[in-house]
Amino acid sequence: MNDSNLDFFAVASHELRSPIAIIRGFAELLQDQPSLNQEMVQDISEKIFRNSLRLEKLVKSLLLLADVENSASLSLQQAPILPFIEHCKEIVLAKHPEAHIVIECPDRKITVEADVDLLELAIINLLENAIKYSPPPGKINICISGSDAKTSIAIQDQGIGIAPEHVPHIFDRFYSADKALSRKLGGAGLGLSLVKTIVEKHGGSMAVQSKQGQGSVFTIVLPN
Repeated sequence: MNDSNLDFFAVASHELRSPIAIIRGFAELLQDQPSLNQEMVQDISEKIFRNSLRLEKLVKSLLLLADVENSASLSLQQAPILPFIEHCKEIVLAKHPEAHIVIECPDRKITVEADVDLLELAIINLLENAIKYSPPPGKINICISGSDAKTSIAIQDQGIGIAPEHVPHIFDRFYSADKALSRKLGGAGLGLSLVKTIVEKHGGSMAVQSKQGQGSVFTIVLPN
């Protein structure tokens, strides 16, 4: 096992221990203090529930990331990009109906060779991030462009942005520019790493441009 895998397992173990310790601590408190008033019991129960959801999401993300990284090949098919992106938009709006998502695609004939399920997961992840880290209602612009050699999908938000010192690390596993905010919003610190892994499995690349207080642009470039 190489150093990078050892580092990953060390960080993953640390991230898993945190919600487990919180859940255990509060469960022991409920067991040892049966006379706690109802209001405190309710508060502790909510914290146990929130941390169990966080733990579940973290485990699912770890398993999915490992599955994508270890897959020998993708189920590639040639797919028109616009209907695919519109489908991703519909899925995200079903969960965030207040958001505004605009798609710009001058050439409606653009197609891309992709594992549709995986690429859909990557796009939805970026859209949900854009909404989560933007002031309500969340205004997102998706710009699709293509050439004979490549297709570009740029997702732009008007959110809080990323400080320059954090940008080079934003795709690292478990990395978060603001851990407290990320955990409050239910993040596991693996979403962007998963997106990059999916894109690279397609032979593509990821880029980000961001300014604090002015939003971010995440761009996926895929070979045709």
